[in-house]
Amino acid sequence: QLGWLPSGKPTPCSRCHHPSGMNRRHLIACFSIHSTLNLPHDIDDPISYLLNRLPKKPPRSQAARNYWKSKWPQLCAILETLNKHCNPDRRQGYVPPDQHGRDLLEWMEPPAPVSLQPTSPVTS
Repeated sequence: QLGWLPSGKPTPCSRCHHPSGMNRRHLIACFSIHSTLNLPHDIDDPISYLLNRLPKKPPRSQAARNYWKSKWPQLCAILETLNKHCNPDRRQGYVPPDQHGRDLLEWMEPPAPVSLQPTSPVTS
């Protein structure tokens, strides 16, 4: 459930140089994750909060789809930033911002309606 943060020896935060550095609580505050995701500050771990609420099947309501169209790319961008921050020596590929979480968003969209219009016969 809380596996979104790479484990390892605690090291000072390379962003603000705070000695407690690389722990969830500090990174959530240092990167202003509550504000970025527009979530209340009384949620201890906004990343796990959203990950635990991912839909198990495509949402039926447009409001739910719109919610995830907003939150999911933001969350993916945050996770990518944290990954780069926590693993600065690891070579990582670039993901364009418009590609963050695209597969999930496509999965959530309802299938296109099937046309029920009769087709005209093919003549040779």
